Amino acid sequence: MASHRKRARSSAVAVAGATAGMTAVLAFGHVADALAATLPGGNAVVGIGGKDDTKGERIPNKFGGDYVPYGGGYAGPADGRYYPVHYSATLPIDTSVADGRAPLMAKVTEARTAVGPDGTIYIVSYSEGTIVAEKYKRELDANGSPGVDTLKFVYIAAPTVPNGGIYARFPDLGPLGLLGFTSTGAAEQSPYDETFITIEYDPVGDFPAYANPLSLANAAAGFIYLHGDPTPDAADLNNPDAIIVTPVDQPGGGHDTYILVKTEHLPLLQPFRDVSTALNATAFTEPVLGAIEPTLKLGVDMGYTDRDYSDPATPTRFSLITPPERIAETIKQLPDAFQEGADNFRNGLPSTASPSTTSGPTDRNAAKTDLPKILEPKAVGPKLETTDAADAPKKPVKRTPAHQRDDIRNSVSDLAKNVRNSFKPKPKPEAKPKTESSTEADAGKAA
Repeated sequence: MASHRKRARSSAVAVAGATAGMTAVLAFGHVADALAATLPGGNAVVGIGGKDDTKGERIPNKFGGDYVPYGGGYAGPADGRYYPVHYSATLPIDTSVADGRAPLMAKVTEARTAVGPDGTIYIVSYSEGTIVAEKYKRELDANGSPGVDTLKFVYIAAPTVPNGGIYARFPDLGPLGLLGFTSTGAAEQSPYDETFITIEYDPVGDFPAYANPLSLANAAAGFIYLHGDPTPDAADLNNPDAIIVTPVDQPGGGHDTYILVKTEHLPLLQPFRDVSTALNATAFTEPVLGAIEPTLKLGVDMGYTDRDYSDPATPTRFSLITPPERIAETIKQLPDAFQEGADNFRNGLPSTASPSTTSGPTDRNAAKTDLPKILEPKAVGPKLETTDAADAPKKPVKRTPAHQRDDIRNSVSDLAKNVRNSFKPKPKPEAKPKTESSTEADAGKAA
């Protein structure tokens, strides 16, 4: 199965001549990338899409076409090695899932004929299609799990992720109204190798574990903004900084890999960003959103068992109570969140000063020394003559918008530091050594 190591890159080929050498290196590099992103011909992909993807046409677009774990990275099928499953892919879900069983089995048989008995078949499914694939896997396990070395499963946005999937959170749910689905619970352990790819905060595969209002509101926004083709299509699994990978060995011999694709911003704040973009006010609203988002994210994340994806394989039901230790852990992280918010505000606050070709002071002390000063009047002797200009009081010096902006930034930063310092334990006062006079006084009392 796949790990989070980067794909190996071909080294440059030495050739004679600078021009010819550069051409050869570039050409060879492109060939290597193409080979690394394509499965060998002895492998095939059977794709079964989500709702409304009746012909499996959207699976090849997932993660830029590199969605199959292979060789330490992720790749797509070779030409002619993709077999899409045709099924109703609609509501009610239970009926649609049952409708997909026979077409899936037929495509697996077709792919097996093409790659031979030793070729590997990857069943790649998305959303509603993952339920079809999970039921097919359970059926195979009930019949002795044939072909465990040549059949693998890839689930994208699956509700059956043990710690996060909405089916795992509510295993007894359904059938539910017009949606017409009955929860299958968490994915069952299997000797087949499986890969679960989940977008962070997509409630289908990453539903909150506790009844946290912020988490639930963020999950509702996540369904609108994250659960759909655009998000997984644009994500890059080959970027190690964008994913968290947790491998798990199953007791039955299977090897599971859980991948969480990290989300940059909370879906809960996306409506505000959409409005500010429409009003062309991003430069003014983004510093404010950036200031509150780190603390808000802590509140949202408190509704999950963890955010480092350390235990995705343990089936975890939804609970109405947030564990006290989870609350305590969140409180300890508040100072850092306050500081991060203050930094975001300071770095993102738009300048209101007039454009200038000279750079101003960058530190707070330098900024203070550059402020205009009001000089104290000096004592002088009486003058024989006075003028109206001399008697007129001086006008107070006005502070520029740039100075006012710096004052706001500094105040926010000082507030964050004060809050952060308040969480630090205060050192115990050291006992003062007794002086000679105090020693004599003690001796006198004793006498």
